[in-house]
Amino acid sequence: MVELTEGENLIKVVHRHWFVLASITFTLLFLAVAPLVGYIFMVWGTFSIFPPILRELLISKISWGAFAYSIWLTFLWIIFFIEWTNYYLDAWVITDERVISINQKGFFNREIITVRYSQIQDVTVIIKGIIPSFLKFGHIQVESAGEFRKIFIRQATDPEEVKALIMEMQSKAPRL
Repeated sequence: MVELTEGENLIKVVHRHWFVLASITFTLLFLAVAPLVGYIFMVWGTFSIFPPILRELLISKISWGAFAYSIWLTFLWIIFFIEWTNYYLDAWVITDERVISINQKGFFNREIITVRYSQIQDVTVIIKGIIPSFLKFGHIQVESAGEFRKIFIRQATDPEEVKALIMEMQSKAPRL
C-alpha cells in the first residue's frame, strides 16, 4: 500500500463505510433484475399491455432480447467492478507522523497525498442525512498549509473518531 519511514508506526487505516458499497450493489442488482421482471409482466402476464400479434413477435425474437440483456448485464458488471475498485483502494492511512490520503481515480490513476501533523490547520467532519447519522459515516476534510490545501475522504467510517484521533496525534507531534 504505502511505504512507511523507519520508526513510523501505523495507527489506523480508514476506508469508506460498508453501506456505500452495499447501496451501490443493491441498486445494480435492481437494475439487473428489472428488465427480466418487466419482460415477464409485459409479455407473459395476464394483464399484458401488448396486443397478441405483437406479443407473439416479442416471444419469437427472444434471442435478440437475451443478447441485449447480456450486454446490459456486462455493462452493470463493469460499473460494479469500477465502484468496488474505488471503494477498496480509497483509504486514509493515519500514522504517528502523518496522514496519507490514497485516492484511486479509475483503474490506472492513483493520487497519494501526505500531510504531516505540523502542516494541519483544520479538520472538518460533515455528516448529512438520517442514514449517515444513524450508521456513523460521513466526509472528513483536512485543511493543510502545504501544496495540497485540502485532503478529503468521502463516506468514511466513524468520522468523529477519526477526527479525534487526528487531533490527538497532532497535539503529540513535534512542532517545526
